[in-house]
Amino acid sequence: HRNLVYVPGNDHIVNEDINTWRDDGVDPVDGDPMIFLQWVRDRIPDEDEAAHLLRMIAFKLQNRTERIRHHVVMYSETHQVGKSTFVDVIVRALFGNSNTSKIGQADLEGTYTSWAAHKEIIVADEISVSKWGKKEVGNKLKDMLMAHKITVNEKYMPRYEIDNFATYFFLSNTWPPVYIEHGDQRYFCIHFAESHMDHKFREEFFEWLYTKNGLGIIRNYLENLDVRDFDPNTFAPMTALKKHMVRVNSSAIELWLREKQYMDCLLYTSP
Repeated sequence: HRNLVYVPGNDHIVNEDINTWRDDGVDPVDGDPMIFLQWVRDRIPDEDEAAHLLRMIAFKLQNRTERIRHHVVMYSETHQVGKSTFVDVIVRALFGNSNTSKIGQADLEGTYTSWAAHKEIIVADEISVSKWGKKEVGNKLKDMLMAHKITVNEKYMPRYEIDNFATYFFLSNTWPPVYIEHGDQRYFCIHFAESHMDHKFREEFFEWLYTKNGLGIIRNYLENLDVRDFDPNTFAPMTALKKHMVRVNSSAIELWLREKQYMDCLLYTSP
């Protein structure tokens, strides 16, 4: 008797069990990724944020069973500035439709979690704290983001436990997108450009992406990017957007206590 398992990046048979994972992502293609890198720099103005995001995706492509300890929040007030293109088009093409799941606010609020089963990438679109209580968001996501194993609840089926390989991408145009407490290290927060792309460059980029093997070139570039010094077990780097989100999500008392602790620290360390 062979069991069904889901082990990304492995063969069809794993320890005599049948591996249901398939690499249905776009095939890698040799080529120049420069226009893609230009597009990323245009859409993600902060160079450090852009670099970390690309290295994060590259590491996951090169190490399919490795879990990264932080997840991605992409925010912009302006609509149609590239968040969905990056995740729904590019990231989905890299990992494949069968390994990617797209959910919304209702899915996170609901009791059924079949969308979390056997996935490497989960895209949560238009998530907003304002649509759902702060604490509920944080508590619901805590285990799903960090646990090595998660329990899946499918309709009319017994609950079952699976290994958790998923990296989450939270996309939002509503402020604040997710609830982040002071000291929470799970979220890598990126502020996308608020301006729309130059029309001519936009046309050139999408022509390259769809008709000149752009998606395959991106995969080839990321699969060969040197990420030997990327540590998946470190917490998410701090960003300006994340600092602002923490402050917005903090109560007046929490802010007062943190400022008091900071002043006390200065007092005791002063010569």
